[in-house]
Amino acid sequence: MENKETQQQIVDLLIKNEAVMGELYLRYAEKFPLFGKFWTKIYEDEQSHAAWINTLHYKLNSKLVDFSSSRFPVDAIEKNIDYMQREKDKIEKGEMSLIYALETAVHLERGMIEHKFFEAFSDDSLEMQILLQALKLGTEQHFQEIQKVLKKEKNGAEFDKLTA
Repeated sequence: MENKETQQQIVDLLIKNEAVMGELYLRYAEKFPLFGKFWTKIYEDEQSHAAWINTLHYKLNSKLVDFSSSRFPVDAIEKNIDYMQREKDKIEKGEMSLIYALETAVHLERGMIEHKFFEAFSDDSLEMQILLQALKLGTEQHFQEIQKVLKKEKNGAEFDKLTA
């Protein structure tokens, strides 16, 4: 399919995307300590996602995985990373409410789902299909968990912040 160097660059960007998303969630944990366990769990999941994607480096070199670079639009991934960096800056400046953080996280996770970021194609190798399916399920789980907490917060419902 594509040249290996381009694919490796895309994999690096995907790893960075997951890592920066995880960093944002970790900052949320620090900013909102009553929700620390909730955000820390999601941060840890994002770190796992980055590690899973990192396995693609080896699999590309071993020709176990192949994909088209057009499948993962580099500019969209870079814009997403930039957006998350700006959101991290807002935390540093104190420009952040819990509702805003939850809404931002929902927006990020929903965007990955709606843009079929981890949608497997029938011509993907089995290795790639398995990895993408795991990432897709993890993203959908995050979206549902964050959306649930957002809804409870907006409705003023009690939320077990310390064990979430």
